[in-house]
Amino acid sequence: MDEMKVKVDKGALLPVETDETWIAMLRNFYLIPEGQFLTIWDRVMVFVAVVNGVLLSFMTSFRQLTAAAFVVCYIIDALYVVDMVIRFHVAYLMGGFWVVIPKDMASNYMGTLEFKLDVLANLQFDLVALAWGIGTENSLYVLSLIRLVKLIRTTRVWAYFSRQENKLHASFLVRILKFVSFLLILIHLFACVWFSLACPLGTPSSCYDPSWVETIRMVDLNVTRPHFTANLPTIYGFSVYWAGETNVVITLAHKRNAKPVTTLTTTGYGDIRPESDSERLFAVLTMTCGIFFFGYVSGWQNRQVALRF
Repeated sequence: MDEMKVKVDKGALLPVETDETWIAMLRNFYLIPEGQFLTIWDRVMVFVAVVNGVLLSFMTSFRQLTAAAFVVCYIIDALYVVDMVIRFHVAYLMGGFWVVIPKDMASNYMGTLEFKLDVLANLQFDLVALAWGIGTENSLYVLSLIRLVKLIRTTRVWAYFSRQENKLHASFLVRILKFVSFLLILIHLFACVWFSLACPLGTPSSCYDPSWVETIRMVDLNVTRPHFTANLPTIYGFSVYWAGETNVVITLAHKRNAKPVTTLTTTGYGDIRPESDSERLFAVLTMTCGIFFFGYVSGWQNRQVALRF
């Protein structure tokens, strides 16, 4: 049976009158970076990258190893495989002309850091979990730990906003969305690590004592109570509250006469405070990152004002 042939209109860049099979079309198609399809696709993949980063860290830190969560993870994996195929067919400019030769487009993509990160993120590290045995008690947890490698996909958010900012007449809204996106991702990741330091396995039995999870000083009631009796939204809310208040109070060893030694800003109350050495060390790291982040934002705002006036 003869293969079905179709006539493909490739626009002004290639001859119009060409006969190609469907296989040839899939092999030879190209996409212009500023075209409508890639514009929409890039926005979708940025959203997927944010969901990927939030979901993977949340699953591991809070032990939410449900079937639905893994289904979403593997759907994201499939989308990134499709994305890699698309990246092999993105045209690029050379000498003022679009290069649309399949081999050259593929070589251009393979020479970028983005390709190396995509390959690393799409490697099937999940197979390593088989060494711990499928169906065992900790197999899913080990699988979630291994899949944290795929957090490097979050770099797609940075790459996307960098490209948008390099365009002429980049809108102020794009820059605001960039800072908001980075801030939300950082708060979530810090919240997950903060909880994991207290409860490494995400279960009540794994919580250290002392730790901030075991005893939280409630400012409104001025009492101490076990924390893990709260449900998941409350636990996550406490973690995000600590990470988002950009304030950490480091106390002295004596709990009765605890005195605040260091604070990052005047916001926050120190009602959730580090109780162990590892928590104090991470608190210092969080404060340092907060200083750099808000310093960068303030510097960028000053530059924008200087350029306007």
